[in-house]
Amino acid sequence: MVTDKAIKLIEDLKRELAREFELLTSGQLQALGETRETKARLMRDVETELRTGIEPFSKDAISHGMRDIATLAKRNEAHFMAAKSGLKSLIDRFQAYGADAAIGTYDQTGASVSFQRGSGGYVKKV
Repeated sequence: MVTDKAIKLIEDLKRELAREFELLTSGQLQALGETRETKARLMRDVETELRTGIEPFSKDAISHGMRDIATLAKRNEAHFMAAKSGLKSLIDRFQAYGADAAIGTYDQTGASVSFQRGSGGYVKKV
């Protein structure tokens, strides 16, 4: 039967999902890999523990905890999708910029002038 161990594992998983949310919302996407392994281990452990059966007195706590996990996971998924979309947009902009990029400067009036249309010369340091 399920003991306090299952409830503790569920709370640990909720904390890990909250940590993942903090990383997502603070832009620390590079650190998300650390949470993946921990979440997977905790989910396996919760599943293993729940397979042994749920004691009647802990059924409500388990049910409530699992609903919380589903809510947190859905919230994080929305942030993952937003981050993915933002990164894709950034990549698309860089690719478009790279294809038509022109290096230039500004003239006396402040207008942009590419080096291809520039006049004058340059001094090469010896």
